Amino acid sequence: MSAHAKIQKSRSKRNPFRVRHIATNGKQLGNPELLSTRRNVAKNLIAYMDLFNGEKVFVIDETVEPVRKYTLYKDGMEESEWKNIPE
Repeated sequence: MSAHAKIQKSRSKRNPFRVRHIATNGKQLGNPELLSTRRNVAKNLIAYMDLFNGEKVFVIDETVEPVRKYTLYKDGMEESEWKNIPE
């Protein structure tokens, strides 16, 4: 699978979202970020895109049932289904 981000539930009530950035080789990039809102999660993902000169990031959202997979673009727009998922 290509580089992607995972949004998971954290144990914190103040910061309920944990964002993990996963590289193409499966290793985690940096420490997981604890964030308070979905808007902050999107800002964090866009900041990582800017850091690595990316145009989009594949996101796996494990905070909802069923698990939601989507593509987040630099302008903040989401595409609900993964198209041509790189494995």
